[in-house]
Amino acid sequence: MIKFFRKIRQNLLSEGKTGKYLKYAIGEIILVMFGILLALQVNNWNQQKQITKKEHRLLLELKNDLIGTQNELKGDIFTLNELIETSDSIIQYLDTIHYEEYDKSIFGMKMGWALTNVKLYPRIIAYENLKSLGPEIISNDSIRFHITDIFDRRLHRISLWENSAVESEANLYNSLVPHFKSIKTVEEDWGYFLVPDKFNELSQKLYINRLGLLQNDRKLLHYLYKTLLDQITKVLVLIENEKI
Repeated sequence: MIKFFRKIRQNLLSEGKTGKYLKYAIGEIILVMFGILLALQVNNWNQQKQITKKEHRLLLELKNDLIGTQNELKGDIFTLNELIETSDSIIQYLDTIHYEEYDKSIFGMKMGWALTNVKLYPRIIAYENLKSLGPEIISNDSIRFHITDIFDRRLHRISLWENSAVESEANLYNSLVPHFKSIKTVEEDWGYFLVPDKFNELSQKLYINRLGLLQNDRKLLHYLYKTLLDQITKVLVLIENEKI
């Protein structure tokens, strides 16, 4: 092709057609520039296509991880509801009876459950991939904002309050040890229950206060879980609308 164009230029010069030669040369330059621009455009298109493929693959991974975390959250919220209701009923019970009038069966059924806690284990593999690729790979501003907010802020805050609840639970357990004993279940082999042994008015008030502090942590954690669940649901709708 180059030899062909060169031969045309040589013929024009040999024939003394300078004007036509200049016009041809300019046309050839324009043609070459057009070819370069076209090649660049094709290259940019191919690169953008690869980026879009990576984005869609990442969004699909994020979607799967968020669905897994969503299911975990639903289970943890249900468990927290049960823990809060059980502990509230124990506090109400202790508030309305004298310390010598407690019912061992009530404590036997509820005490161990009140000392249980929950911990969220979110799926974060896709987000780790996002950090390595860079958040700008997600072209949808709303999705990018919510994803970074969930993984960088909300989950961190939840982890802090989970640790606070664990600490409150440990303080509650340590305050119970001197005043409670373990008894084996009778009707079914459920292991051992904690029931008051050397219980008095002071230990009763201490237990109520410590359980109340644990309840505060649980109720805030419940709120954080619920708001995270709502945000995840919103993000899943946004990802679904991308039609990946």
